Amino acid sequence: MLNLLLTAIMIAALCGMVVCNRRQRKSTHYQLAALVLLVVVIASGGLFMCRIDALAMLGLDSPENEQAEHENKLYAAQGYVVANFVHNSVAKTSAVLLVTSDGGSAFNRTLLEKLRESGISKVFMEVLTVPNSDPMVNPTGDRLAESRAIDAAIAKHPEAKAVILSGISPSGDSLRNLSIYQKSYSSRPKIIVIGVSNLSNWVYGQLEKGLFEALVVTDLTKIIDHSELPENLLEVFNSRYVLITKDNYKRHRRFFH
Repeated sequence: MLNLLLTAIMIAALCGMVVCNRRQRKSTHYQLAALVLLVVVIASGGLFMCRIDALAMLGLDSPENEQAEHENKLYAAQGYVVANFVHNSVAKTSAVLLVTSDGGSAFNRTLLEKLRESGISKVFMEVLTVPNSDPMVNPTGDRLAESRAIDAAIAKHPEAKAVILSGISPSGDSLRNLSIYQKSYSSRPKIIVIGVSNLSNWVYGQLEKGLFEALVVTDLTKIIDHSELPENLLEVFNSRYVLITKDNYKRHRRFFH
């Protein structure tokens, strides 16, 4: 709709310029009107080009496009690091399960792509279906529902040797209620969590026990310039995130409380 309006304004302004140019000999007012209409044409044309991403075709991205590009690079960096970690933790022939709240997100698409590029042959995805509840009214019930949904997703793929929880931001309490802990270490999949909303001492303890294989955590102490993200995905990851594993968790004790 906005594109049509901008087109109509440009056409009207151009027609006005033609009329003014024909009559400018009769009055200088027509010259001034033609100049104003020229400014209108240029301004509306610029806005129209931004709308159709023509600036990108000329090598000049709009601020919105630049922001989206930077976010996609951050997503790709997380997917790259997690995929490499999983690749080094399980055999290429093993199955990997991605449990997420949004199957169509750019992050999850990138993660799946990176997992396949790393050589993992079997990658499955389960989108969580959590019953509607109000966490303000019944927070315990909400966490239990989330735990059951995660358990149900994992149960559908018993062959999965690694399970990645992405885009869920589960609290420590939700993770605490998973039934997977009842299995022995050798018979349960490796759990990698991206975005735990509450890095409690309990979560730290699970890393210590080996119940969690790894966490991806945003490091708020790292200040980055989004306009200067490096090209190397590992460097992008290190400029914003930390991969906390069962092998390095003691070095990152400051994240837990």
